[in-house]
Amino acid sequence: MNPEPDTTPINGRLVPYQDDVIDLDELHFWEANPRVYAAVRGVPEWNESDPMLRQQIIATCMEKEESTRSVLEGLRLHQGQQEPLIVDRRGNLVIEGNSRLAALRILANEDPGNWGAAICRCYNDLTDEERFALLSEMHIIGKKEWTPYAKASTYWRQHHELGWELPQIARVNRTNVNKVKRELATIDLMTSENELNEQKYSWYNVLSTQAIKPVFESNAKFRSRVLGIVRDASPGATDPVERASYAFRDGLTTLVKKSRPLRKFCSGHKTLQEAVDEAQMSTLSAKLRKARSVLDDIDSTDFVRLSRPELNEAAMTFKRLRRNIDTIGQCFDKAQKMLDIPVSD
Repeated sequence: MNPEPDTTPINGRLVPYQDDVIDLDELHFWEANPRVYAAVRGVPEWNESDPMLRQQIIATCMEKEESTRSVLEGLRLHQGQQEPLIVDRRGNLVIEGNSRLAALRILANEDPGNWGAAICRCYNDLTDEERFALLSEMHIIGKKEWTPYAKASTYWRQHHELGWELPQIARVNRTNVNKVKRELATIDLMTSENELNEQKYSWYNVLSTQAIKPVFESNAKFRSRVLGIVRDASPGATDPVERASYAFRDGLTTLVKKSRPLRKFCSGHKTLQEAVDEAQMSTLSAKLRKARSVLDDIDSTDFVRLSRPELNEAAMTFKRLRRNIDTIGQCFDKAQKMLDIPVSD
């Protein structure tokens, strides 16, 4: 499809637009914009506020956003806009560019003569799906990346507020249904826990991974303990697995495969770090590494000045060790034959 002048191809339709300059007072933040939603999500009075008060709340929250401060620096540096705001003329809603709108209003308060209006690309008949498809190209796929939380929030609102089915969400946002399911589950979990800190999104997302989710959903003690860790997680945590979400993910993935350390963690007898350490040491490779490290420490000096009883005891232990090694070797042979893996030196 070749776009015609003053049209944008969206979902197979050439949607006409018109560039215009609009007074800032006539423009409104779009409440459904994921960046806006993330900014106001924790405001207690949001749900009870009327549309006018909501616009004031958005403006106050957006002024504090890092994205707005970054845009503000650019506007001051260049002394003008380099990109238009994307506006739906039905209500003058800023579909894309809410950080720029907030930054422009800050500048307008300082110098209304030079910053009282915005350059806008205006559409008259965008559908809800076209609005999100346009945003998706710009932020989920395109050059201005949204945070994982903002992406997941977009899917959540499309599903719960617009009533979109999962295939439609996946198609519009150019992702897959399984990813949408996981993101929706993560936001649902955060909502159920009254978690308003979007920085915790990656931690909650860990709990919906394929390896961890079954245990999290079926084991109430495990669920309670890991949620407590997520709520208290911080970069300054003492234990490595409680300091970063990726370490938390790797640690839990190891732990849920080992029943004994898992039980000790669920019962409270071990911290997560202690349980993960035990689970890691219970793997075959870890056990062999530990045994090798002990054997590597034995040399000829250990045989100097041994008494007869000490030598006899060591010899008996060595014979048992040889039998153990032979048994382990037989297990390796069976495992390698089952997997049809050639023995490597």
